[in-house]
Amino acid sequence: MGRKPARPRKHFFLYLTCLLSLPLSIASCQHVDNLTREGANQLALASIYRGRGDYRTALREYRKVLDRFPEMYGHQALYQMGLLSANPQNPDSDLQVALNFFEKLIKDYPDRSETYEAEVWVLFLRKLEATTAANDHLSHSLEVARASLHEQQKQIGAHVAQIEIQDKQIEALHRQIDGLNKKTKNLKNQIELLKHIDIGIEEKKRRAAPQ
Repeated sequence: MGRKPARPRKHFFLYLTCLLSLPLSIASCQHVDNLTREGANQLALASIYRGRGDYRTALREYRKVLDRFPEMYGHQALYQMGLLSANPQNPDSDLQVALNFFEKLIKDYPDRSETYEAEVWVLFLRKLEATTAANDHLSHSLEVARASLHEQQKQIGAHVAQIEIQDKQIEALHRQIDGLNKKTKNLKNQIELLKHIDIGIEEKKRRAAPQ
């Protein structure tokens, strides 16, 4: 019967412990609330830069959110970083970098609402990457074919030029042959004329000779 007063004493210590821990809990909640507001403000600031078209600064601000508030806002920061890196209006856009951001989001935050959209982006970017690689290969093949055709055209042009030179040489030879033929004809005519002259002289001599 002398031990019964100990129970109220236990309750007293329990109440005292609760009272002592209450300020710590309130302070912890306030700290979390402050971090939540700070992270939200950082996200809002990054969105403002993104809206202005200052993609480089926006990406830097989203990186700060990811580094300082990974648990609360890391998934949102990664998703926005992926979108910025895939945006063709961004001078620093890089599809491989965007793919890396989306894959990190899927790996580190599998249960977030942005994860499904990130998975869709990953499929799209991989397909785009394969299509781009195929286009690059075709473009390279086209350039090789064009270079080969250009070289063939140069060779054909050289052959045509050579043929034109040969044609001119043949024409010149034809003119020389025609000239020689005319000279030969003139010589033949002169020979025939000389023959007639010789015949006439011989005829006169024969008539003039005494019978």
